[in-house]
Amino acid sequence: MPDCFPDPAYSLDESLIIHPLLHAPPLPVVYANNPKVGCTSIKTALWKASARLLGRGNTDVEDIHDLKAGIFVPDLLSAAEEIRVRAVEQSFWFSVVRNPFHRILSAYLDKVDGDTDPIIKGYLCRRFDLDPGTVSLETLSFEKFLELISTEEPVLIDPHFRPQYMNLLLPYARYDFIGRMENMQAVRNTLDGQSIFVEKIDGHRTAAAEKAERYYTPHTVELVRHLFARDFQVFGYCDTDPLSMGFSDMSLKFGDSVRDVLKKGVLEDRYLSDEKRLERLLYGDVPREKILKSILMADHEHDNWMVYRGILTFLVQNNYYLYFDEFSERYRNSVKKHLKVTGIDELRFEHSNFYW
Repeated sequence: MPDCFPDPAYSLDESLIIHPLLHAPPLPVVYANNPKVGCTSIKTALWKASARLLGRGNTDVEDIHDLKAGIFVPDLLSAAEEIRVRAVEQSFWFSVVRNPFHRILSAYLDKVDGDTDPIIKGYLCRRFDLDPGTVSLETLSFEKFLELISTEEPVLIDPHFRPQYMNLLLPYARYDFIGRMENMQAVRNTLDGQSIFVEKIDGHRTAAAEKAERYYTPHTVELVRHLFARDFQVFGYCDTDPLSMGFSDMSLKFGDSVRDVLKKGVLEDRYLSDEKRLERLLYGDVPREKILKSILMADHEHDNWMVYRGILTFLVQNNYYLYFDEFSERYRNSVKKHLKVTGIDELRFEHSNFYW
């Protein structure tokens, strides 16, 4: 099979590893949580199986998505060594994927359409510098939504909308099984062998596949094809017909980077992008002269305007005004890129040089 991934495919960081990988110590499994792909049903099944092993009489759960209050280890990277080693060496690793056309439409209908999710609204306003007091998700069409997130670096996109191969940490993670939402019976059969029984839960069902014809136009098809090109290629889905329910063989590539990181419990700098290494410096306990040197030497041709804002804050707080104008302009240009599809022409700068 052809190699679908460049080298490196993308840079890892703590949030990418912490949020998708779910492990409940009684269960010898690790699940890569892939939102809008039956994850509520799967997490509920994992919860109930764990509760049974722990001898809990009541296996019901109030909010399966509140991982900090549940059976799941909330941060596998920072867990005790015994838990991390068990997760890496003695667990069954699995996940489930879905047709990208149907998944992104489902995410839009569930999280954006109707202005129903304040967390997602906060994400969109924060990442694209929109005013939450004036932005209404009810007016954000599917087409405009796709145009908006298409300006974002994929690794920075909210997991509900992010390409699935990143939610699965491919090609840096190794799996024993990757199933398809289009064939949930095969998923159930596989997990039955691990004493995990998946029931159908429709709490977040949007019937996206049935509604695809209503929402897809030639333009939105092209936006999705571009944004999820690697998902189509890796997982074998048709990238030309949003009504298609078919699929071909997956073109998977596995690696052991994620398991190595979990064994050590530390994400070393070599796995990080330049901007993530810079973030560690900005918010860590590092001498300011070293931070300044790293800022000036690093390649800053990236699109994460929030990193520029962190740099500007550091420069102001430490009176490094000599470099302020340069990074102020980079910040402006980065924000403008994100605003270009929102219809907002003027940036709202509260400071004479940049917006905090």
